[in-house]
Amino acid sequence: MSYSVFPRREVRSRAFAAFVAAAAVSLAACSGGESAAPAGPTLPGDPTPTPGVSQAAFILDVNVGKREVKITPATQSLSASLTRLGIGGFGRTDKAPASGPSYNLLGGDVVDIQASNFNPGAVGVNAPPGKIRVTFDVTLINKLNGIELIRPGGNSLQPFPTPPSTTANLVYAFPFRDVVTTTTGGVSNGENEVIVELPNRGAVAPSDDWNGDGSTGIPGTAWNWFNDTDCSATPATGTASDCYRYEGFAAPIGTGVGPTRNVGYIIDPTVSRFRTYILVAADLRNAGPAVAAAVKTRVSSPQRGVLTGVTATINPGGFIGTTDGTAAPGYNLTIANVTGASPKSLTLSNLPSGCTAPAAVTVPGTTSTADIILPDISVTCTALSGTVSGSFTVNLTGGLSTAPSLAGATYSITNAVGAAVTGSLAANGAFSATVPYLAPSGAGTVSIAGLPAGCTPNGFSGPTAAAYTGLTSAAPQAVSFTISCAPPPSFYQLYSSWGAPSGGTIQLVFEIDMTTRNDPTDPQPDSLQTLQFDATFPVARLSAGADPLTGNFCDFPGWSVGSVGVSQLASGIITPGVVSPGRRNVNPTPRLRVGQCTFNITGTGPTPATSTITNIQANIKNGTGSLNVNSFVQANNGSTTIP
Repeated sequence: MSYSVFPRREVRSRAFAAFVAAAAVSLAACSGGESAAPAGPTLPGDPTPTPGVSQAAFILDVNVGKREVKITPATQSLSASLTRLGIGGFGRTDKAPASGPSYNLLGGDVVDIQASNFNPGAVGVNAPPGKIRVTFDVTLINKLNGIELIRPGGNSLQPFPTPPSTTANLVYAFPFRDVVTTTTGGVSNGENEVIVELPNRGAVAPSDDWNGDGSTGIPGTAWNWFNDTDCSATPATGTASDCYRYEGFAAPIGTGVGPTRNVGYIIDPTVSRFRTYILVAADLRNAGPAVAAAVKTRVSSPQRGVLTGVTATINPGGFIGTTDGTAAPGYNLTIANVTGASPKSLTLSNLPSGCTAPAAVTVPGTTSTADIILPDISVTCTALSGTVSGSFTVNLTGGLSTAPSLAGATYSITNAVGAAVTGSLAANGAFSATVPYLAPSGAGTVSIAGLPAGCTPNGFSGPTAAAYTGLTSAAPQAVSFTISCAPPPSFYQLYSSWGAPSGGTIQLVFEIDMTTRNDPTDPQPDSLQTLQFDATFPVARLSAGADPLTGNFCDFPGWSVGSVGVSQLASGIITPGVVSPGRRNVNPTPRLRVGQCTFNITGTGPTPATSTITNIQANIKNGTGSLNVNSFVQANNGSTTIP
C-alpha cells in the first residue's frame, strides 16, 4: 500500500496535517534554513509518497530469484525525543514543537535493519491459489549509545503515529508502501541495474506474517497509523488507505542488536523483484552513560616483525591509537574508550617506509565494556637487510701440520624473516652474506655444517653455531669460530664388485685393502686374521650357481679357512668368512682377494644390482694375539646392471 494524500480521498485528519507540517519543518531544519515561519507543505499527488515519510522509511529491495534483500537506510528520523535528548531529530531545541503530537518515526541515524533467512515458497503453498508467500527475518539494531528504544509515546504525551497498544512495550515496524520493480540494464548506485517502480499495486502485499507480537491482543492486522477512521472494511476502488499490517519487537531495545521477527509478503508468481518501504515507530529514553570499550589488536609485518609508531584510526568517531613495541601474545595497539553500537572501520597510517597499508578492518559495535579483540593485522613491507660475515681460527692437533681446506663446508644464517640464507665457506672459512632482519633486535644465528673429517668445533655441541644481535643496514655483524683439526681417521677398505656376465652367470668378487690404515699398536704393516660380513644380491634375478672351474658356489683361495653362510640365501643375503694366521697386502697389488661367488642369471632385465656390505667383523694380528677392528673397516659397495 502507498501512504499519500490522494485528491480522491475526501477526509483528512488535522493530526495528519500536523504530521506533514512537522515533516516539512524537519526538512527545512536539515537544509540549514533559519526562517521563522516555514511555508506550508505542498501535498504530492498520487502515487508519490509524502517526502517526510519517505525520508523516515527504510527501503528494502527484494530479489526473489537471488534470495536477497538489499536495504537502504532511512535518511531522517522524525522524533521529538531525539531533540529532547540532544542528539538530532528536529534539529535545534527551539525548532522542536512545544506542544501537540510527538513524532516517533526513527531513521538510519538511530536504527539499522538487517534481513536474513530469506525463504520464497512454492505457488499456492501456504498462500492463496496462484500466489507465492515470501518470508524473511528482520532484526532491529539500536545504533545509539546510552539510549533505549521503547514504545511510541513512552517518553512523550501524544505519540504520532498512535501505536496499536499504548501499554505494551513494543517497537513497531510496518510496511506503508509496496511496489513491483524491474531492471532495465542501466547504472544506478554503482550497480548494473536501475530500479523502476511500476504502478501495479496488486502484485505484492504484506502477508499475515506481519502479526504484531503474535498475541491475540496485538495481532498485526491492519491498523490506522495515520488518518483513516476505519480499518475494518476494504477501501473502495480508487481510494487510499492508511491502514497497514505491522510487526511488534519486544522493548526496551538497548544499544546493539535487538530482537528478530519474521515477516512476509504475498506476491504473484510473475514478480521477481519488489520494493517495500518500512517505517519504524518507537520512542527513545536515556539509558545512562555511553558504553565504552577498548579495542585491541597486534600490528606486525612478516618482514619486519612488530611495528611501532603506526597510527590507527577508527571511524566513524575518530578514535585514535598508536602501536608500541609490545610482543605477542600481548597487544601492541590499544584504542581506549571506543563508543557506538554500529560497526566501524579501523585504518592504519604513518607506516614505516616500504610498508603498504592493509585494507580497513571491521570493528564490531560497542555493546559492553568488555575489550574488543580484533584479529592480528598483517602489514606487507619490504625486508630490511644487513651484512653478516664470519671467520675461522683452526687449531692443529694430532701431528697435523697444515690446516685443511674448509671450502667444502657450508653456512646457514637463520632469522625471523623468511628462509635461511645459505652459502659455502672459502678455503680459510671466511664468508659474507646479505641477511634480512627484524627490528629492533636484529638477531640471528649462524650454523656451520660439512667440516672436513677430523675437524670438530670447540665449545659447541652438535653443529657449529654462533648468535648475533643488533644487525641493521648501517651496523654489520661479524661472528667467529674456533675449530680443532686432527688427521682424519683411517680405515681398511672392503670392496664388493661385479664381474661381467658370461654364459648365463655373473660373479660377485670381494677384496680388502689393508694398506689404507696402520694400527698404532703394531708398527708392522697390518695383517688380517679373520673377516666375516653379510653381502646382499638381487634374489629376483640371481640364484646360487657354480664356478666353471671349481664347481663351487663360492671360492676363497689363499685362506686357511674360507666359507659362505647361506641361511639367508632366499632373502638375497650371503655371509662370506675367511680365517688366516695373518695375510698382508703384497705390492704392487694392494688389494687382497677375499673370494668370489658365482650366480646364475634368471628372468629378464635389465635390472640394477648393488651388493651392500653390512655386519662387518674383523680382527688383525697384534703380536701374539689379535685386535678387533670392526669399526675400522669401511665398506665400498659395488653396482652393475644385469642384462
